[in-house]
Amino acid sequence: MTDVPAQSLSAAIVRHAANTTFEQLPPAVIRAAKLSILDTLAVAWAGLESTGVAQARAVAIDSGGRPDSLVWGSDQRLPATQAAFANGVAAAALDFDSLHIGGSVHADIVVLPAVLAIAERTAASGKALLTAHALGVDLTARLGMAAPGHSGWFYSSIHGIFGAALGAAHLLGLDETSTVNALGLALPQAGGTQQPMVEKSQAKRLQSAFAARAGVDAALLAAQGLQGPREVFEGRFGAFRLYESANPATVLDGLGQRWEGQSTAFKKYSNCGAAHAALSVALELIREHDLRPETVSGVTVILTPYAHRAVGAAYEPGDQPQVAAQFSVQYAVATALRYRRFELQDIEPAAACDPETVALARRVRVEVYPDSNARMLPAHVAFATNKGIFERTALSIPGSASNPLTEDEVLAKARTCFAYGARSLATAASERLIQKVWAFETIDDVSTLWR
Repeated sequence: MTDVPAQSLSAAIVRHAANTTFEQLPPAVIRAAKLSILDTLAVAWAGLESTGVAQARAVAIDSGGRPDSLVWGSDQRLPATQAAFANGVAAAALDFDSLHIGGSVHADIVVLPAVLAIAERTAASGKALLTAHALGVDLTARLGMAAPGHSGWFYSSIHGIFGAALGAAHLLGLDETSTVNALGLALPQAGGTQQPMVEKSQAKRLQSAFAARAGVDAALLAAQGLQGPREVFEGRFGAFRLYESANPATVLDGLGQRWEGQSTAFKKYSNCGAAHAALSVALELIREHDLRPETVSGVTVILTPYAHRAVGAAYEPGDQPQVAAQFSVQYAVATALRYRRFELQDIEPAAACDPETVALARRVRVEVYPDSNARMLPAHVAFATNKGIFERTALSIPGSASNPLTEDEVLAKARTCFAYGARSLATAASERLIQKVWAFETIDDVSTLWR
């Protein structure tokens, strides 16, 4: 399109998306997208009864409107914007969702609620959904990778909104000019802060949902011909100037050849990824040396400044114990020491408030690696015992590219999540849903996913 500036980063991103079809996606990219979609649906299902989810859904349902898209786990259909919001809250609730470690973004919980809502509204095919999802996740991750600093913005939101807008625009069949407008209309709505993580607030699980809803809104507005700024990222007051400074070359590096969805890390534990390295080596040491609370006189955890900011504060269950448990390395290590595990049941409010676990968590001392600019690695754990000190440094995170979960492990996690909680799916229903996602490219209308 001649009226899209040739040198605009937004234009380059949009031109790539416009020229991408399902048939051009490598089989490995399609496989990764299916796993990501399945994992996100499963953790959302397990999170349906988490605190704050019902209230967010009630607000969305009270808004009413055309029945575009299903609210997951119900028979209620809402406008695509509200469905994206309600489903996004559930997907984020347990902090069990996938993570792109290089970009420090939870791309799937923003992009999937947005593109699935639009796919249902437009009766799109499974192939179209998979393509839109791959494009949206790839952009979100690339934006995160391009911005190495971390001044306190919540990356999943400030970058995810653009991935959601791009994926939604692709499903709506917008031309290049209108898709640039969709990204431009997302810019004034971009936001998100790490303050809810610091305060252990329920707002943490709302921020990515706000971005999903806003991304859908931006695409729908662009479809009506509304115009947004064109230099969305590199402009004088664009995202790269006002949020985190970023390198446009990183966004474009390998665009179309390397798909960042393939680097998605599927979480092994249902808490913040910044605690996973320490939790993993803590469990290794506990099992190898048969460590128990009564034989351990002290525990020290050393984290990077970035990880410490997310999970290093003193553990206090407070009035949101589930969120507090999700964002505390003290609680994670204490739970591991007490039960030799860290599972969904361990972030339930009753577990998070258990006096013995709380007391044990307060015995875990958290320190910070000085002068480290790294994000989540390394992490060091040391247990002082009556037999000496047992310690280990983690140099990888479970689920990451260097230490990935197997496909069977991701499927097993999905089955566990679908069976979890008051709205658990029967085994037959769970298997049927898994098989439909696995055969997405054969589905003519994504709305049939739920039938």
